[in-house]
Order: sequence, then C-alpha cells, then structure tokens
Amino acid sequence: MAINETILKNRKYRHCIDNTPGNKKWNRYSFWTHASDVEFNDGKNLQDKLGTFKGVTTNENQTAGYAADVTLVKSIKNSLAQLITSLTNLVNGINSRLGGLRFYEDSNGKWVVGADSVPKKLGSGGLEGVKKIIYQEIQNNDTAAYPRFTKTISPDGNIITYTINKLAPNNTGISNPYKNEFDTEYDLAKGSVQDWAGGWVNHYICAPVFFLNKLFPNDYQNWTKDNFLYFFTDWNPRCQHGSSNNLSIVEDKQQCNLLDRTYDPSTGKLRFNRAWAYAHEDESGDNETGGDIRIAIRGWELWIIE
Repeated sequence: MAINETILKNRKYRHCIDNTPGNKKWNRYSFWTHASDVEFNDGKNLQDKLGTFKGVTTNENQTAGYAADVTLVKSIKNSLAQLITSLTNLVNGINSRLGGLRFYEDSNGKWVVGADSVPKKLGSGGLEGVKKIIYQEIQNNDTAAYPRFTKTISPDGNIITYTINKLAPNNTGISNPYKNEFDTEYDLAKGSVQDWAGGWVNHYICAPVFFLNKLFPNDYQNWTKDNFLYFFTDWNPRCQHGSSNNLSIVEDKQQCNLLDRTYDPSTGKLRFNRAWAYAHEDESGDNETGGDIRIAIRGWELWIIE
C-alpha cells in the first residue's frame, strides 16, 4: 500500500540544553536536510554554491552547467598532447630552415640575429639581401634643385646614392666631401709604355676605396671580400701628353679585376686594387712625347650581396 505523505522542507525544532536564565542554549534539529540548510564555513549554503550545477557529462559540446567526466578530460588531454607535438615539430622545422636565426623588433626597426650574435637590420623591400652604393655625375642647370653635392639614403638604409652636379658651383673647393666614406687612390703602374717618338707614357691604376664602417656601421664586420661587386657605369680616360695635351685617342679602357680586392672587416676598408686604362696612342703630329693616362670614373655602383 502506497504511503501518502508530504515532504516537509525547512522544518526544524529546538531543544533547550541549558536553561540558565539570560543564557539559554539550544540544539537545532532539522527533519529534512535542504540545500539551503547546509552551511559552509564562509557563510554560504549548498544552494548558493552548487545551485547552478546540472550534472556530469562526457559530451564536449554540452551547454554550461555540467562537470566533465574523467573520460572527457582524458580525451581532451590526448588531443592537446597531439597538438603540442605537431606544433613542436613545426617550430623545429622552421628553426632548422632558419639556421638558428632569431628575430626581434624595437623602436629602431626589425632585426635578425645569427650565430655571430650581431643584430642586423631587416629591410622593407627592394632587392632582398643586397645593399648598394651608387655614384653618379650629372650636368643640370637647375643648381637649386641639384646642388654640387647630394647624398641620399633609401628609407630602409640599404641604398646610398651620391650625386655630383658638374654645372653647380663648388663653393667648398673640396673635390670629394665624402672622402671618409669613399675615395679613389691612384697608383703609378709598374712599368710604362714608350710612344712612337721615344717618350714614356705612364699608366695610372685607379683603386676605388670604401670605408664601410662609416656607411654600414651595423654590418661591416660580418662581410668578407666575396660579398662585394663593383663596376663602372660611366668612365672616360684623362690624357696628358707632353705640354700640348695632344694624345687624341685611347682605344682600350678596362674595368676592375673583380677578384683583385682586399677587405679588412675590423676597419671596414674595402679596396679594389686594379681599375686601369690601357694606352694606344694616335699622335697628332706636333712631335710632343711622353705624358700620362688616367681613367676618370663618372659613375659606379658597389653591390654588397649578403
């Protein structure tokens, strides 16, 4: 026979255990334990703490309010382990291809650090891995826009261009104001050639010199002579023959021997040792003999290939 009953909640009674006047003590007894009757040390009851708890689930897509069963926890743990392994392999592969390079960014730009621990600034475009120094002589009547000497540097710092306007006045009296950055050293060639009348014509070797510690102070110590390529873009021989300057033709002009160069990474001095002019004279007939020949370089480029 079914029992017809009513569950009474929040019912309790008290039993006096000390009847001292003014200081009675009581025991409280509950007939039915309700969530709101179970009190924690922090003053909150069971209903306050677990009232929103709906149960335990193994479904990772379950809505909020459910605790994860240990089966679900284990499955998530295994998935994370596989993901970490995949990411580790990916990072190791990237590091292997980068050869241990490290990248960082500060207020001065983006940098890469290799095995030598020397930061190198990254460019922002152009021909990747190449720096250039360009020298050019021009003739422009607009001397306000094109003064005698101009030096420009590209935004990424990889291209430095020097321009000399031959039509602008040189008020400084200095032929090369950038002498501490690049220069040309002339050496008298070993041996001279004798012309048709018995006079000797001296051949001068032009040796371009660059002081890369001034131009690329963050990079020059990392280079060797094999990083450099130098070539003329415009040149012409300068001839003097006797007193009347009558040497009219120089047929052969030769550029640098690109393999004959020296570089000191401790000082940043780069020297191409042999840029020369050969002389094959055609005399004008006034019987003047002797003289010298020099090559005048009006345009060149130095490429630094990293």
